[in-house]
Amino acid sequence: MTRTLAVIVACVVALMIFRPISLNAQTTSHSTQSATSSPTWFPGPDEARIKENQLGTSTQELWAFLSDPEIPAERKSPASVVEAAIRLLVHRKPQGVERRLIELTPSLIELDPHLDNALVNALEEFAVQEGKPNATLLAATKSPHASVRAFAIRALLRTGGLSPDQATRLIENEDFVVRWQSAMGLIDLKKPNALPTLIGLIPDSSSDEARHLEKLLQHIAGNGPNPTLGGDKETRLAAQQSWLKWWQDRGGKITSSQISHGYTLAFNETHVGALDLAGNLLWHAEVTPKVWRVGHAHLLPNGNFLVAEPPLAFGKVSKICEFTRTGTVVRTYKDNAQTVEGLSDGRVLVCTTGLLSIFDRQGKQKVIHHERHGNYRMGRAKPNGGFALAGIPYDKNSREEDAGDGEFIELDEQGKVTRRTFLKNNKNCAMSLRFEFLPEDHVLICRSSDFVILNSERKVVGTIAPGGIEPTGVQRLANGNILVWYQNRTAEYQLDGKKVSESRLPYKLWFASRD
Repeated sequence: MTRTLAVIVACVVALMIFRPISLNAQTTSHSTQSATSSPTWFPGPDEARIKENQLGTSTQELWAFLSDPEIPAERKSPASVVEAAIRLLVHRKPQGVERRLIELTPSLIELDPHLDNALVNALEEFAVQEGKPNATLLAATKSPHASVRAFAIRALLRTGGLSPDQATRLIENEDFVVRWQSAMGLIDLKKPNALPTLIGLIPDSSSDEARHLEKLLQHIAGNGPNPTLGGDKETRLAAQQSWLKWWQDRGGKITSSQISHGYTLAFNETHVGALDLAGNLLWHAEVTPKVWRVGHAHLLPNGNFLVAEPPLAFGKVSKICEFTRTGTVVRTYKDNAQTVEGLSDGRVLVCTTGLLSIFDRQGKQKVIHHERHGNYRMGRAKPNGGFALAGIPYDKNSREEDAGDGEFIELDEQGKVTRRTFLKNNKNCAMSLRFEFLPEDHVLICRSSDFVILNSERKVVGTIAPGGIEPTGVQRLANGNILVWYQNRTAEYQLDGKKVSESRLPYKLWFASRD
């Protein structure tokens, strides 16, 4: 009897460990929900930040705070108290919230121009309701205030409330800020006509705006002209001509995959933030560890971001959520993910310790690969079809001196293993096992203190040692360079090891990725 009971218990435990976890997607429509039913991510830290500044957190007190022209512009923490107040109002959705935010936009932008992203993100939550453009935002596209017109057009563009053609007609002979935000909206949608709009901005840009334009154009072009956009207007006109010639030489064409802002998503257990190409912190979210912890995150093509909790203890299942830029939950899954990746068709690739799966928008699971003794750390879709995994190899006879080594596993589209490559560590500590795909079927893999390049036959053909640091991850960029993250920094390197740029964050990084 005792032996029979033990066998039954063992079978149940085995099923709990090795069966794929079924995953039901729970979706919400953030444009139509009430405040009480709309799940959100960071209202707790937002409320705490407001209380730290001796301010009230009721809806009435928040409106009074935002209406006060003496509100402090300085940022006491990575996300300003003003942004926290805006997000809380968006979460609560009081009657007429979008109208009030539009009314306050001119004074808020005059106080702090860096609030532009917070206001655009807030208006986006209300831009389309019941499948139709919000009448208040449509009216705002003809406001006497340029900032209001600019933010309304971008929010409507992002959500389909305005077509790119409609936006292009609206911005003819418009102020710089309106054309700039419209160009950003076209980049949000990966529309090639963002390029001539950006090039048209060059002569009217200030020195700071010119530097941002230059970084953005070079990021998209990859190997475009290299004129200096700073200096006087004549210099910028000459730079514009160089970019116009480049655009004409390409026949006025560029692939949508090349068009992106170059935003870097960076996170650790309790923080998620986004930086632009100039290293400016665009938005920042802090979470309450008792409510949520961050294990992995991924920028999605629609501008939202996937966040997965770290795998939980035996018998428990963690969450994977899709959030908007203001923290509203759009979709929730349950699985113990090591890494998550949003695919171009809207599906989600989830890598757990021993399982690689794809989930569609309705939460239906398709198991790609499953190994009983799998110990995966990262899973990715390969550029030309199939999948790849990196993890710790299982060998019951493994030697102690092999501890910390890794394995790169390649799969076909059905999940069958096509190749395994053993990775010898270069230091007596665990490898991060982050990897990135390079041209000609090469692979770049992050070890303890450097990166190893494998050719198409998976032979080591080179290493990159960026300054003796201990990187925790790597990403290949569209311009051919690589993004490296370590400690509290992200840095862009050429493949010859030359550093291009570096950004710092106010917290230690676990992971980063650039769109």
